[in-house]
Amino acid sequence: MTKSNILRIVKLVVLVAIFSYLLDKLVFISLSSLSNQVFSGQKVGKLNHYLAVKDSMKILIFGNSRANRHINTTLISEQAFNMGVDGKGLAFTSTLVKLLPVKKQQLIIVNIDPQQLFDKSYDGSDIMHLAHKYHHIAIIAKSIDQSESRNPLRNFYWSLDYNNKSLSIIKHYFLPEYNHKKFTGYEPIVLSKKQTQTRAKKLTYATSNCDTLLKINPLAMYHLKEIVSFCKQNNKKLLVVNTPYYHDLCKNDNILMARILKDLQVNFWDYGDYFGKKSAPDLWQDKAHLSQQGAHLFSQGLSKKLKSTYSF
Repeated sequence: MTKSNILRIVKLVVLVAIFSYLLDKLVFISLSSLSNQVFSGQKVGKLNHYLAVKDSMKILIFGNSRANRHINTTLISEQAFNMGVDGKGLAFTSTLVKLLPVKKQQLIIVNIDPQQLFDKSYDGSDIMHLAHKYHHIAIIAKSIDQSESRNPLRNFYWSLDYNNKSLSIIKHYFLPEYNHKKFTGYEPIVLSKKQTQTRAKKLTYATSNCDTLLKINPLAMYHLKEIVSFCKQNNKKLLVVNTPYYHDLCKNDNILMARILKDLQVNFWDYGDYFGKKSAPDLWQDKAHLSQQGAHLFSQGLSKKLKSTYSF
């Protein structure tokens, strides 16, 4: 190959790299502009809503679907927001908590299912749900960079931040699911006729498979300590709850988690058996999730205890 041909190839490669770089930034800017105007849906909108209200709220609720679907904020306070998101773990939650205003008094309620601390498979990949804010919020970028899910190409191709989210952004931009100005984060489970008919099978009791050799997942423990540390340093009152199960067949993880939280000087309210062993099926969607009716009753009880325990 001649020297002139090599130079042509080099120039072509440089031009392609420049073009891809500019195209990537154009796509990123376009998606960012749309994304910032989306305020419905769990993929993007709920986070935008949280970022908009987090500094003004007195009570904030975090966790997975058992926070999102179980705690009705309207029954607790007019200044409460439920930032629970289905399927998310402690890496996601700890990063959100660290976005709260420093030194401002707030009550932080985190739902942690006892088994979360002892899940051997937990790898913190839930943090990637926040990836679309990687180039916008330094705290999120730091958390992602520290995780095993980090993709070094993200520093060059910024549009990777919106991987698997672009369609959701466009959908919720043009067809928002609800009026976010009336939304407080709580997303109850309203059962369809078909779900009601199949509920009985989901509530069938199973034999207990109780692990007596529980081992703390170090990554989950790290993020729990991050939450505790941030709250202690920034005038936050931290409360950990375990919302109701249809029937908790194993209490070993509950007992051990209670000890861990006691050592960390964190209040823990275990509501796993809140409805007892003979609760009405209408209160449930499945063994781990309350229906809207069940969530309403639970939230009433939680609200009553909160108001008698915390001054605000």
